[in-house]
Amino acid sequence: MRIVRASEADNDRCSDFFSSAMLPGDVDLRLEREDFFRPYKIQGDDYSTYLLLNDQDEIEAMATLVFRRGWLGGEHQTIGYATDLRVSPSRRAILNWAQHFLPILESEKNKRDCRYVFTVVAQLQRQAYNAFIRPRLTRRSLPRYHLFRKFHMVSVHGVLPWAPRPLKSILFRHGTASDLEIICQYLAKRRARAVLHYTPSSELVFQQLMRWPDLNASDFILAFDFHRNLVGCVAPWDSDRLQKTFAVSYHRRAKVLHDSLKAAALLGLAKRLPKTGRALHFSYLTHFEADNPDIFYGLLHSAYRTTHSQFVMYPHFEGDLAFTPPRSMITASIKAGLYCIQEPSQLPPEFLTWSRRATPPEIELPFL
Repeated sequence: MRIVRASEADNDRCSDFFSSAMLPGDVDLRLEREDFFRPYKIQGDDYSTYLLLNDQDEIEAMATLVFRRGWLGGEHQTIGYATDLRVSPSRRAILNWAQHFLPILESEKNKRDCRYVFTVVAQLQRQAYNAFIRPRLTRRSLPRYHLFRKFHMVSVHGVLPWAPRPLKSILFRHGTASDLEIICQYLAKRRARAVLHYTPSSELVFQQLMRWPDLNASDFILAFDFHRNLVGCVAPWDSDRLQKTFAVSYHRRAKVLHDSLKAAALLGLAKRLPKTGRALHFSYLTHFEADNPDIFYGLLHSAYRTTHSQFVMYPHFEGDLAFTPPRSMITASIKAGLYCIQEPSQLPPEFLTWSRRATPPEIELPFL
């Protein structure tokens, strides 16, 4: 087997292999992406996708490394992110990929003087979780995964009858083109507090927003206080703009949720999940920031009510009390962790020691 770097000419076969791999969990998912490289292009221009090919030049495994300039622990540096790992189920492919990945990771980091690479692993991805997070043989030359922050991918499916109305003292409305400047200023101010962030200035926020396809100021839901100060914002973004997600099958809790939502939908309390084999049409709640829990609740309530998606989804980091899922809403969640990947010879970095009340890192669910 050999490993090669993919190019735009490999788009079709990358997309085919990507869609052939199923993500197991309470809901088995299959993803289809027409433009395979689109999520990386939105984040920046510096990315590399690597393919493990067998003797017949067929793809056996793939992964992508995305590099961006950002701030980590107060220091300006290049930060890497590993995503879209897919490995065929054969033992040979798994072993060969593990042997090839570490040299590639070291080489790409050295080219950019990058010290830290992060990735997200969901606990329901048992194969990846056991192979990388809890390997049985620690003497093998494999990358070490150090937990940075735990979080939940929260989905909102309905609103219960006793749910309180958002505060009347807060004005919620959709943004306009004239609001773009204050949106950028607000996001920059909020994100600059995080240990890991990329856009601590309004200019950087604006540059990043310009890279998002089909995301305009009018897509933002804004929250203003009594003095007309911006105190929160969120931008629902249709997942179909990035890739299509299909529910292959439901298991355990997901099956209970599917049947419960079907009954709740008859009472107008929730939106149904699709049948097996159908597409999930949901919206990511991007650029989600709020000054306090009441503003967060109002934005979440407005986003769910105003979108036509089957549900909305946002990340909730452990210890972030302001973004705790409301009990008055019908929600589900998937446990995951943001990990720092390092070579076996490296010691865990100091920034991994964090406070439970630390500001969550700047990440967006569409790119996990």
